[in-house]
Amino acid sequence: MITENDTLSKIKLAALTLFNEKGYSATTTREIANEVGIKSSTLYFYFKSKEDIFFTLYREARELFDKNKHARFNKIEDGNIEKQLYALFMVSMELFIEHNLYSRFLYRYLIYPVYGVQDKIKVELEQWTNIATKHVYSLFCKGNEVGLFRNLSVDNLVRTYYRYQNGFTYELISSNRIPSKEELDEAWKIYWNGIRS
Repeated sequence: MITENDTLSKIKLAALTLFNEKGYSATTTREIANEVGIKSSTLYFYFKSKEDIFFTLYREARELFDKNKHARFNKIEDGNIEKQLYALFMVSMELFIEHNLYSRFLYRYLIYPVYGVQDKIKVELEQWTNIATKHVYSLFCKGNEVGLFRNLSVDNLVRTYYRYQNGFTYELISSNRIPSKEELDEAWKIYWNGIRS
């Protein structure tokens, strides 16, 4: 993770910034090294390749997301479905606010796969997203059983949830701004009022 002002952290910060601005394919290890103010040979002391840097950043972004998710869910004491869905929504938003470069990186490469690199993490990525989707699916199933939602299929509810969350994240990325807690709460209320019965 980017925590200290050392060479390793500087390399990761430079790579995150360049991967987000230019894309993985257009970024070279020489550019990353130049950004840090080191020689390419020094960069290879820390990472075997550009791909190695990519995988390190990808795994760190996932760890941040998962850590935030577990912290949020440990605070929910009851089985309230709205609270749990809101918590999942806020995990993504808080990652965007607190770890903006990692959030942009993860979002970009979940949507726009990198040729050659994505194949190596495809199974791992599918397992990770499937776990999240199963959790969201189970929450909507429980809600439908008690008549909490409009007359929509669980599949449609899950799709609308991800469309709303991803659309909101895309808006924040493209406008390059950080939302306030009030804005996030208002966005959630609009979504929630649109799906509940």
